[in-house]
Amino acid sequence: MGRTTQRPFRHDALLYDGAVAFDDAVSPFLTDAVALGEPVLVVAAADRIERLRSWADHDLVTLADRAQVGRNPSRIIPAWHALVDAHPGRAVRGVGEPISAVRADGADLVEHQHAEALLNVAFAEADGFWLRCPYDVSDLSTAIIDEAERSHPIVVDGRHERASQTYPGVDAIRPVLDEPLPEPPRTAVGHVLRPGRLAQLRAFVRAEARSAGLAPERVDDLVLAANEVASNSLMYAGGGADVRMWVTAEGVVCDIRDGGSITDPLMGRMAPGADEHDARGLWIVNEVCDLAQVRSSTAGSVVRLHVRH
Repeated sequence: MGRTTQRPFRHDALLYDGAVAFDDAVSPFLTDAVALGEPVLVVAAADRIERLRSWADHDLVTLADRAQVGRNPSRIIPAWHALVDAHPGRAVRGVGEPISAVRADGADLVEHQHAEALLNVAFAEADGFWLRCPYDVSDLSTAIIDEAERSHPIVVDGRHERASQTYPGVDAIRPVLDEPLPEPPRTAVGHVLRPGRLAQLRAFVRAEARSAGLAPERVDDLVLAANEVASNSLMYAGGGADVRMWVTAEGVVCDIRDGGSITDPLMGRMAPGADEHDARGLWIVNEVCDLAQVRSSTAGSVVRLHVRH
């Protein structure tokens, strides 16, 4: 049956040096978990998963490609919640590599770092859950490693473990909800959302997404996400929003701004209850978009939706 939940939530940054070292860094953690009867979920890039392929024969170990589980950083917390919820009252472990050099810049990097900090909030009371997050020091910048130390209470470097000197504590974490996003480009196309005009908003998003060359199913995803955010704007933010869309090398971005306020940094990352209609909208957004950036300040809120080709 494995051990019951006797330890508090633990969140480590595991520093390793190069692809060959990944197996050596992670395998002892898995060996210990299996010996203690603790289920483990490993989420990493496909090449890293391949190095752990021998573990796939263990009933307690599940290997998952990060490109599927963590394509949108906002899906990371729900994935770990599913692991914890699947084994109530039981100690479980996770290995989740959040960042690789492939996407170690721009919006993806910011949102992955945001998600890593929020894990400390989301699982503060998840006794028995031990999450270890590998970072390749040979492939990532010093700034990224420094940020990893700020978002993880414990740092594991080789065989040595130490308390992070820069982790502020769960009560002091201030997610980036109030940090501004880069301004939309001058080429962005605008639309003003008014009460009773959701159909026009959907038509605008659909036309722009189609003209950008998105596949039909991806057009539908963006229209659905924009409709959910716009519905919340009409319901909770004074009845209107400014919408701007533009094309990037990867796909299409839809930026929706209103005068409302979002105070819960976990909104859209936790499965909503039956009466949490605004939270359900952002949950759907994170299910269908490749990236969703949420910001809120005294000036209002912005939800920026990214859908890739």
